[in-house]
Amino acid sequence: NSAAPQVVVHAHALHDAGAALGSLALLADAVGGLDGVALVVLTAGAQEVTGDEELSPASAALVGAARVIAQEYPALGCRVVDVTDASEATAARVAAEAASDADDLVVGYRGRHRWVRGFHAANPTTPEARLREDGAYAFVGALGPHSIALAQAVARTRGVRIALITPVELQVDATRALSQAGAKVMCIACDQCDAVALGGALDRVEERLGTLQGVVYAPAAGGLAEFGGIAAAEPAAWTAQLATFGADLEALAGALGERTPEFVLLEVPLAGAVGGVGQARLAAAATMAEAAAARHGWTAVAWDRWNHGGDDPLGIVPDEMPAALDAVLALAGEPSVLVSTNDLEARIRAASTVAPAASGEGGNTLYERPSLDVEYTAPTNEVEEQLAELWSGLLGIEKVGIHDDFFGLGGHSLLATQIVARVRDLFHLDLPLQSIFEAPTISRYALLIEDAILSELEGLTEEEAAGLMG
Repeated sequence: NSAAPQVVVHAHALHDAGAALGSLALLADAVGGLDGVALVVLTAGAQEVTGDEELSPASAALVGAARVIAQEYPALGCRVVDVTDASEATAARVAAEAASDADDLVVGYRGRHRWVRGFHAANPTTPEARLREDGAYAFVGALGPHSIALAQAVARTRGVRIALITPVELQVDATRALSQAGAKVMCIACDQCDAVALGGALDRVEERLGTLQGVVYAPAAGGLAEFGGIAAAEPAAWTAQLATFGADLEALAGALGERTPEFVLLEVPLAGAVGGVGQARLAAAATMAEAAAARHGWTAVAWDRWNHGGDDPLGIVPDEMPAALDAVLALAGEPSVLVSTNDLEARIRAASTVAPAASGEGGNTLYERPSLDVEYTAPTNEVEEQLAELWSGLLGIEKVGIHDDFFGLGGHSLLATQIVARVRDLFHLDLPLQSIFEAPTISRYALLIEDAILSELEGLTEEEAAGLMG
């Protein structure tokens, strides 16, 4: 059927999350600029539906990546289909799913049943686990300000004992704050990637503080949190980063051994649920960690962004941590808990959709240029003129100056993907997504385009260059 979209299915059987993510990124970039193409990521064991699945964190990593791919390439229909068998019946269902116009991001087939991932708002009142007076709790891993705020919330319980196990020595202020709250504090420097060393650290904690009632683990994101668009993917580096992250997760499982604390909270980024342009690796790590938590019987807690004295009205502030911790502990035992400061489903839709009203194309009203710190400067050459027209249409602003900042005019990451896609069409150039972040004005972005064109021309013969330039 020539009217049907062309479908590309990415199926990965390796147990290497980084290799799977790297090949998926290359494939997404290859087909992302094509019209009428659907990309289906076929996984096995990426989703827990019945509770009987053998979960694969490596497969689950692709779920978070797929969400970001759908945001970086809005025209590309990208979705994940999770299966548990390779029967002909399942193959037929996957084929039908791939050819359908459904827009569900994550779908699972279990027998004859089709499952779609969603989120359930919870307002817990009865705690599944609770903090115990004179209890012992360990905080392990990359303990940032929010982890310390969480530890302070634990320290409010009478007689509580807290161990901080981290690769580096914590600041004296952090431990002093816990002591002043009444907690007995023990600090151990330990490589969280070494299961034997981490297990030994937990042994020392229990010798001094008693049996652990709870463990909070914050794996280090490292380079996974750095901005990196799909078009600029470096498979080898991404593979190494996810391998280290996965090793950290398994090190905790090995270190715990036969210990059975009342809860193990695994801190993960909210990017696994909401995505974020340039955050494919972080989103992949988040969904990978969620699957690991479910497999080991832990609870993955995806925290929203934090506000440590800044002006972010939606960030979680330290004073809100005790109530948030109570709510999380009430759900301890659930494989995945997400803490969001606003409606999560609405947030996901907003992160994945460019509202028509934000664009001046298609006859929409163009608004006057807002008041900025720089004066309006008109385009000075053809490239700048084309960019000014493009920015004007996408931003819905009547006149855009060549020194106006894209983000100062209301631009955001999803519109940035539109800029890169249109530049690909206009100039036949594949500039990386982060180029708009590095050169957020028309004048600077035009220079990037001109330099890229010159680089291409230098590699052509005179006949090829003449043909390219018409």
